[in-house]
Amino acid sequence: MIKESYRFMQTKDGAKIRIGFWPAYQQAQTTVRTVVLLQGRASFMEKYQEMIEILCLRGNNVWALDWRGQGLSSRVLPNHHKLHIDSYDTYLQDFHQFMTEYVKPKQQTQLILLGQSMGGHLALRYLSEYQNIFDGAVLVAPMIDVKTGAYPKFLAKLLAQSACFIGCQDAYIFGQENYNPIHEHFEGNYFTHDRQRYFAHRDLQLKNPGLVSGGGTYGWLQATFKSIQMLHQSDYLKQIRVPLLLIAAGQEELIDNSCLDYIAENLQKCQVKIYEHSRHQIFMETDAILEQFWADYDSFIEQNFGVFEQALAKRRLIESSELSGVQGRDSAFANDTNRLQPNY
Repeated sequence: MIKESYRFMQTKDGAKIRIGFWPAYQQAQTTVRTVVLLQGRASFMEKYQEMIEILCLRGNNVWALDWRGQGLSSRVLPNHHKLHIDSYDTYLQDFHQFMTEYVKPKQQTQLILLGQSMGGHLALRYLSEYQNIFDGAVLVAPMIDVKTGAYPKFLAKLLAQSACFIGCQDAYIFGQENYNPIHEHFEGNYFTHDRQRYFAHRDLQLKNPGLVSGGGTYGWLQATFKSIQMLHQSDYLKQIRVPLLLIAAGQEELIDNSCLDYIAENLQKCQVKIYEHSRHQIFMETDAILEQFWADYDSFIEQNFGVFEQALAKRRLIESSELSGVQGRDSAFANDTNRLQPNY
């Protein structure tokens, strides 16, 4: 069982950001590297329990944080369900403070950035604006652009801009609302084909309502569009010089992958993989898809950072009978009730 450490980082403007650290699994022969996990929109650390345990089992130290406005970090608006941000620069400032005050002072190994969805988007932003910190990055279903459903993209942008102009930046995007996990159904979901992992995530939110986030605001949407526009500047992307592995979901309903080729072509060292049978939440997908992910992850690490020591052991969580997944686990990670108290 891995040991975790949680604390709150106070930002210069008084927000409290929950951060977590997990040392390499005690049975690993050596600490290979340090992985910093950037979660997606409306996520929280507990959602990545399985991935964190795999990484620690493989000899990696792992750091993570709950983004401002979600998880157990400070919520931005009185309605804690609303996902809101003034600018993605605020996310980046929080993350850079986290890196400089906590991660870098203790980091003595290679430093890898692992970003999921919105976390993958912010990873690209950070790698461009803050260089010579990370050695490489793996981006999973990165939010390089968003789908806007029934609305054409230009109209969605206009609606967000207009709503913010008239002072409605704190209002929910049309059609979005507070989130109640009990109303969610596996059939027709956009996230995963794996029923067990889907319901584990839903049950975690039902038991810990302080982790729950609802829909986004017009302010969040406008900030998202502005940040996406930055990734569509070739000079901005070319500032990223570290090797990247970019994995996209083939059955994607949330992220617009139409500009994937453009993004990859303007990154100096980028490998692209598309998992044709995966939905958006690749980390919550079936064992077969996760096996493919770990094979690609190992290959990327070995190609760019030398022999991957832990690959020889082939100790994977999804292949181990004693660590069979997030369901049925009685771990401190899942049951530390003090850790799950909101700190708004």
